[in-house]
Amino acid sequence: MSKEERFDYIFVPILWGQVSLEQLKEDIVRLESLGVNYLEIECDRDNDVVINTYKKRLETDGEYAERLKQQEERNERIKQVELETLKKLKEKYEHL
Repeated sequence: MSKEERFDYIFVPILWGQVSLEQLKEDIVRLESLGVNYLEIECDRDNDVVINTYKKRLETDGEYAERLKQQEERNERIKQVELETLKKLKEKYEHL
């Protein structure tokens, strides 16, 4: 497995209804200074534009190690459930 991208949400109120390019440039500089490097722009149910701001990054070595550990634990639990199911099926069909 390789490191995955992480998206850390950074709350920044952005009001870009009708905005000049100059204001847009200033806002982008402000966003970058706060660590924002990724925007998600979507419409909500009321057709209002919603802008979510994130810092997109690769997970740290510690986050990567923790994710691998959790995945191994999940795999082991799945293996145990499958072995128990196999044991029950074996017992059921051996006596036929």
